[in-house]
Amino acid sequence: MRNANCSEKFLFEEMEIGGKHKVENGELCLVSVEKKWEGKDEKTFVLSFRLDEGIDTEYNLSITVGEWVPIMSYWELDEKQAEFARKEFDYLFEDVDLEEDDVDGSFFQDYSEELCDMGMYIREPETSVWYELGFDGVHSTGFSTCMAIKVSECGTSVRLGYCYTF
Repeated sequence: MRNANCSEKFLFEEMEIGGKHKVENGELCLVSVEKKWEGKDEKTFVLSFRLDEGIDTEYNLSITVGEWVPIMSYWELDEKQAEFARKEFDYLFEDVDLEEDDVDGSFFQDYSEELCDMGMYIREPETSVWYELGFDGVHSTGFSTCMAIKVSECGTSVRLGYCYTF
């Protein structure tokens, strides 16, 4: 397993309050960042930001971020994880002979003992709000919730953020 010790912070942890950032349809202005809670492996932040899309709209966003976890190929999974991957993500293994074919194009993360397919995250363009806040990919889980990831500069680990707007 690769080393998951990386030190990069999310951009919102270092953004200047009141600073303006160009995004897809306007400007993003961070109003406040408050660390609400910190545990052994997680931190929760509450962000308020304004998005000027012709009319100013203010959003509140709660983000719970975890520790760095390694990105693993199929071949780095233990036996139990590999069995789970073949069952849960069967679409990755259609028409694949594990004895002969290469499945190195499939990557996973084991977050809180839950194996996730990295392919479920949609890469964020550099002009998106999520990218400006420091996330590289997002997976929408509901109307006001999503899972977002930050890939480490070394490319071997990710930090997961559970986000909801209120």
